Amino acid sequence: MNFPTPQEVAREAREALAKSKESPQEHFARLVRLGWINLQGEVTRLMGGDVEPEPFSQGGPEKGSEAKAS
Repeated sequence: MNFPTPQEVAREAREALAKSKESPQEHFARLVRLGWINLQGEVTRLMGGDVEPEPFSQGGPEKGSEAKAS
């Protein structure tokens, strides 16, 4: 099985971000709400990181609350 190179993954990510209608702040807030990163931008346990999601994120203990990351 062939895996993409880091350069190919980076190119694909840049292309996807360029097509996005979200501002960088909206994108960051969405990732926090999903519980993928915390407010410091650290990757959470949900995505294989070492930190817990924010309590108000969908991945945190109080699901359904709004993030205030912007």
